[in-house]
Amino acid sequence: MPLHNHPNRLISFETANMNPAGTVDFYIGTSQTDRRGSGGTGNQRYFGRGSYSPSDKLTFGIDVQTYQDPVANPINGAYPDMKMRIGALWGRYQLYKTDSVSVATLVSIENIFALDSQLFGGRSENILFGSLKTPITYTASPEWQVHLTPSVTVMPDTVKGTQFYGTFASIGAGFSCKPSQRLTFLVPWKHRSTGPTISRARLRSLNRRSGLRERATT
Repeated sequence: MPLHNHPNRLISFETANMNPAGTVDFYIGTSQTDRRGSGGTGNQRYFGRGSYSPSDKLTFGIDVQTYQDPVANPINGAYPDMKMRIGALWGRYQLYKTDSVSVATLVSIENIFALDSQLFGGRSENILFGSLKTPITYTASPEWQVHLTPSVTVMPDTVKGTQFYGTFASIGAGFSCKPSQRLTFLVPWKHRSTGPTISRARLRSLNRRSGLRERATT
């Protein structure tokens, strides 16, 4: 992203801003959360991206990310890691633009190259899924923008006979501030509105099955 522009993305949060034609964009980074207050996965992520914009309205790119986190609640008294390696091909197109409002759409085809977790039956490979995002950006002034990004992700309902994430919707919102050409702040918020989660009943079931396996081998 050219530094003099407002941001078009922060990790997985998209805005409707586009790169100028001919832009080649590469970055690598990491995101870290406070595990004492977070209950999900992806608390410690490492990622990279590359993209090319053949026109002011079109960008193609590739993403990779990896994480390895312990589960949020214990299984048989332990916190086994959940490991995931993901790659994605995506395209973003600008649907509408005025001086104050921009609308874009982003389509991605993604693959989980490796998933290793007791929650999902052990190790699985090559789990294909996709997502559609439609970011909307309102430009209040040259320094301030407000962003709204609804999205839908389609994942398998099960993996190895175990409930997976299925199809779920989410919505993100945020604002960006650009006090100078070399400095930008982006503050996002994201909420997944539908879709399954790992319930405490599921964890208790895993604990019972694990306990049975232990007694059978002793």
